[in-house]
Order: sequence, then structure tokens, then C-alpha cells
Amino acid sequence: MKDKELKSIVVLTGAGVSAESEIETFRDSDGLRENHRLEDVATPQAFLRDPKLIHRLYNARRRQLIALFYMKAIEEALLTCDLFVSVGTSGHVYPAAEFGQLANRVGAHTVELNLEPSVGESQFADGHYGLATEEVSRFFGNL
Repeated sequence: MKDKELKSIVVLTGAGVSAESEIETFRDSDGLRENHRLEDVATPQAFLRDPKLIHRLYNARRRQLIALFYMKAIEEALLTCDLFVSVGTSGHVYPAAEFGQLANRVGAHTVELNLEPSVGESQFADGHYGLATEEVSRFFGNL
């Protein structure tokens, strides 16, 4: 990658970065789901049973987000990127799980930086595994 001039880089961050930054994740046992079963907080039936709980959980999640991105803007960025880097993601939550595939289709170099290989590992040309705070600095320091 050092020899190639990169005009556009897209970085996707997921729960792995949130957790390391002490931002509660949704799915972790001590996260925003508050030890509830997924079916009790992430289904239409859950909302009908306890809308106040669902509103409280999702409002808390919205308050913690640092930036709000719209899918169209993300897709447009991916269509023009030379390098797509996925950092700290599980690789199975859509629509983000499709980003690597889209980047591959447009010929971008794809890289996974994660604690361990994700379920979507096969869609990345390169993978570097360890703590995000270490892997991100190492990877971008070597560009």
C-alpha cells in the first residue's frame, strides 16, 4: 500500500472501538441491552409489551453516538474509495456487513482490523488482529 497513492479512504468502526473507548455497546452482556434477551428488546413484540423500556434503551444508544451517518453518504464514499478499513466490527450486522463487499466490487483494497477475525473475514484482502488502539495506529502508521 505504501507505493500506491490513496485518494480516498473509508473507515468503518464498530462495537470493538466503542468498547475500547468505554462507550457501551448494544450486544455486550453489560451493554445497553441491560442483560435483556435480544427478543425482549429488539422485536416488534418487545415494543408492544414494554414501549417505555424500548424507548429508554434506544434513546440511550442515540445519546452515545458520536456522529450520525446516512447510508447514502456511506455508499457514495465506498463507491469512490481506494482503501476500505473495517475496525472492531462483528461482520454480521447489516447493512454494515455489506460494506466490504461493496468496496471489493469497486476495486478498493479491503482491510480488517479487529480483535479476532470476524465472520466476514473472507471479504477482506488483509487482516490484522489485536486491540484496536494498537492495530489502528500500527496500520495507519505504516501507510
